[in-house]
Amino acid sequence: MSAAEERIKEMVESNKVMLFMKGNKMFPQCGFSNTAVQILNAVDVPYETFDVLSDQDIREGVKEYAARSRAIFRYLPSRLILALAH
Repeated sequence: MSAAEERIKEMVESNKVMLFMKGNKMFPQCGFSNTAVQILNAVDVPYETFDVLSDQDIREGVKEYAARSRAIFRYLPSRLILALAH
């Protein structure tokens, strides 16, 4: 597992809901990210975000992590992981 994947795994395991997005929950940088933030805010669940624009290794690592763990776009016990890309 790469260093980026280790960081992703740590973020996922440390948060009940982790959103990898363009921007952050206070300032989404694209329509998909904004929609995801609005949905999570509407259902009033605590969540954390990571701005994939700030770290190319994490941005690419999310794709690798998804391929290996099959976790993206599915529910895990007490965790939801989202990846938004277009």
